Amino acid sequence: MIFPMSTVTVAAPAGRRPVLRRILSSVLLLLLIAILGLLGWLYVVNRRALPQVDGSATLPGLSAPATVIRDARGVPTIRAASVTDAVVAQGYVTAQDRLWEMDVLRRDGGGELAEILGLSALKRDEQQHTLGTQQIAQRALAAMPPDNRAFLEAYARGVNAFIDSHPNSLPLEFRLLGYRPRPWRAEDSLLIGISMGEMLNFGYIRDMLAREKVTAKVGPQLAADLYPVTSWRDIPPSASAPPLKELPKPPPIPETRLPQENVRRSGGEGRASAVPFDSRTTAALAAEGGFCGILCDGDDLRAGSNDWVVSGALTASGRPMLSNDMHLPHQIPNIWYEAHLTAGDFDVAGVSLPGVPFIIVGHNRRIAWGFTNINPQVTDLYIENFNDKGEYQTPGGWKLPEHRRETIRVKGRPDEVLDVVSTRHGPIISAQLPGETRQVALQATMFDPAALQFPFSMVDAAQNWDEFRAAFSHFGLPGQNVVYADVDGHIGYQATGFVPIRKTTSGGIPVPGNDDAHEWTGYIPFDQMPRV
Repeated sequence: MIFPMSTVTVAAPAGRRPVLRRILSSVLLLLLIAILGLLGWLYVVNRRALPQVDGSATLPGLSAPATVIRDARGVPTIRAASVTDAVVAQGYVTAQDRLWEMDVLRRDGGGELAEILGLSALKRDEQQHTLGTQQIAQRALAAMPPDNRAFLEAYARGVNAFIDSHPNSLPLEFRLLGYRPRPWRAEDSLLIGISMGEMLNFGYIRDMLAREKVTAKVGPQLAADLYPVTSWRDIPPSASAPPLKELPKPPPIPETRLPQENVRRSGGEGRASAVPFDSRTTAALAAEGGFCGILCDGDDLRAGSNDWVVSGALTASGRPMLSNDMHLPHQIPNIWYEAHLTAGDFDVAGVSLPGVPFIIVGHNRRIAWGFTNINPQVTDLYIENFNDKGEYQTPGGWKLPEHRRETIRVKGRPDEVLDVVSTRHGPIISAQLPGETRQVALQATMFDPAALQFPFSMVDAAQNWDEFRAAFSHFGLPGQNVVYADVDGHIGYQATGFVPIRKTTSGGIPVPGNDDAHEWTGYIPFDQMPRV
C-alpha cells in the first residue's frame, strides 16, 4: 500500500519557547564572558611580562649606574662603567626578552626538559644524563681560568636579579606550564654551549653507524666511494685559488659494478643505474635517527652556513667586506639575540646566544669575524667486550666499569632512574641507538674540560689578528671556520676547535674497544690548523 508523502512538525509548547531561548542566551553570554575574561587575562599577563624600555631599575652588583638604549627594532645597547658591569646588565636585559627560551636551552643541555614537558622530552633527557652533561659543565667550570669564571658568574647575577625582581611578571610560558625558573648558575651557560656543540658536531655518530652498515653490505671499496673525503673542487683555505677558468675539470665518472642484489636495472646487465643503491635502504638508515634526541629527530642539520671575506683590492670602497649567515634550525624565538656592549674602550656589537655572556659573532671598533661549522670528527664509537661478570676487556685485562646513578624528573609521572655505565672510553650509549645490541661506548672532546673554556671576553676585546688568534686558540667546541677582517685592511681565515689525533684512523666506522689501536694521542696543535 502506498501512502501519500506527509510532513509532521513537532514543536515545543508555545509557553516553553521563551524559556529555552533565555537558557540558550544565558549559556552563550556566559561562554562569551569566559572567552573575553581569558583573553583579558592573557593580555594582562603578556603585557606585564614585556621588557621595561624606559625609566630606571635597580640592579644589585653594579659598580656604577649603567644605561640601556633600545633602537627602533628593540636591539639593546648596554653602556656600563666596566666589562663586568656590562655582562651583569647583559644577563638582566637578555632575561627581560628571552628568559623562558634561556630556561629551555639550559634544560635541554642538562637533561631537565621532561620535568616541564613530560614524556615527550624523556628521550632527550635520557641522552643528556647518559652523557653526564651536568657533571661535564661542573668540571669545565672548575677548570676555567678565574677571570672567565667570574664573567659567567656576573652574567648569572644579572639573570637572577631579573628573576628575583619580577616574581609576578615572568613570561606566560611559566604560568601555562605551572613552574618557576630556578636561579641561574654559571654552569648553566656552559650547558647551553654543550648543547650547541652536540647539535653541530655529533652528526658523525649517526654517520658512523650508517657507514658501518653500508660497508657490510657493499664492501669497503665502494663504501669509500659513497663516503668521499676529498673532491676535485677542494682548495685549501691557505692556498691561493686559481682563476675560475683554470679550475681542473672533474674526472670522468667510472662505471661501477655492484652486487646483483643492490642494482636497480635500467637496461644494462649488472651496471649501475642512476640510483645504484636501493633508496629504501638509505631511507631505513636515515629513519633510525641520530644521537641528537629531540633536537634533530628525523632532520638533517648538515646544511651549511655561509661566510666570506674579500680584501679592499676587490671592493669599490677599498676596504675589506665580511659577510656571515649562520644556518641553524628555525625556531621561535630565533636562537640568536642581537646586542651591543660598551664599557670604555670595550665596544662590541653582534649576536649573542641567550643564556651566554658576550658577543659570539660580530665586530668591535677594529675587527669583525664570522662563523661557519667545520664539523670535524670529534667523536668515536668503541665496541666494548663485556663478560658474564660485568667486566669489560682492556689491553691490560678485564676491568669493572664505572656506574653512575642518574635521576630524571618527569612531569606527572614517577622519576626515571638510569644506571649509566662508563668504560675508559666514555659512557655506554647503546640505549640511545635504535636497534643497537652491542655495548657501544662514546669518546668525545666534550668530556675534556679544556675543550669547554670560554674565550669570548678575549675575542670581543681583540684589536688585531694576533690577539684574535690567541683568543681562539682556547676555543675547543664546536669547531668553526672563522673569517676575519680589520680596519687596517687585513683579512684572514682560521680553523678552530679541538680535533683529535688518532693512532689509527677509524675509517669512519665504530672500532674495537679492547685494544689501543684507535686511541687518541692528543689534539692537532692550534698552530697547525688551517689559516691564512
